[in-house]
Amino acid sequence: MNSPKCPHCQQSDIRKLDGQRAVCRSCSKVKRCVFQFCWACQREWPHNASTTNSCMLPNCALRAALLSVKLISEPQSSVNGCPFLRACPGCHALLTHNGLSSVNVVQEDLSHERSKGRLTCPICQQSDIGILDGQCAVCRSCSKSKRCVFQFCLACQREWPRDSSTTKSCMLPNCALRAALLSDTKISDPQSSVRGCPYFRACPGCKALLTHNGIGCPNIVCPHCERHFCFRCLRQRCFGVIRIEALALLTNRLSFFQDDVSPCRVVDNKQSLTVLGL
Repeated sequence: MNSPKCPHCQQSDIRKLDGQRAVCRSCSKVKRCVFQFCWACQREWPHNASTTNSCMLPNCALRAALLSVKLISEPQSSVNGCPFLRACPGCHALLTHNGLSSVNVVQEDLSHERSKGRLTCPICQQSDIGILDGQCAVCRSCSKSKRCVFQFCLACQREWPRDSSTTKSCMLPNCALRAALLSDTKISDPQSSVRGCPYFRACPGCKALLTHNGIGCPNIVCPHCERHFCFRCLRQRCFGVIRIEALALLTNRLSFFQDDVSPCRVVDNKQSLTVLGL
């Protein structure tokens, strides 16, 4: 793994702090003050930020995904060598390519649901909604019950800020990250150990947006914070289904290991949204 560098001076004399924060010793010496930055989105850490260890800068997850060095490595693909993720120039939605034709991992779900007339409000779960420009939509049912216009973001499924400008793009924190985690797109490769899992996961340690390359076991290591976790069940220590079956055959007392070893089952991203405060 390449040594991380400071986005300002490009030196590797840095020290990672808790969460997504890092401090550059070289810049701190030159500026005569502690220079901290987010090593995910590569921007200076806000001076007036609270003691939170998670970056609260707008579109942190989107920038981190776009700054990733992962490239498409399919020799037969027309986009071989391109970055794995792109951002839509119009609405900033996170995009990828399936090697054959353009695929929008996040917006594909919205387009499919829109064509079927199944888009629903995140509050009342009704489909009586009107789609405005960009990512903004209005729920007629909630607007009637609240006696005011209720708007929400189609991507991240949160209420549209009332004091926002006339921009068509959602400016709520971690919009792209939430949209990716809420996507219905799943890994469908029958040979993959993570078949049936959501296409994207958020690292339990640093919230970085990750996917699985389909090779090997479900356990992965976050390239940003080096956190180990299972892509299927999201636990930090997972013994896998095969290991559990072996223990059952050897001991016939699987319940004895219930606290330490339990079946590895695919979970959705709702747990991540709650635990990570997204």
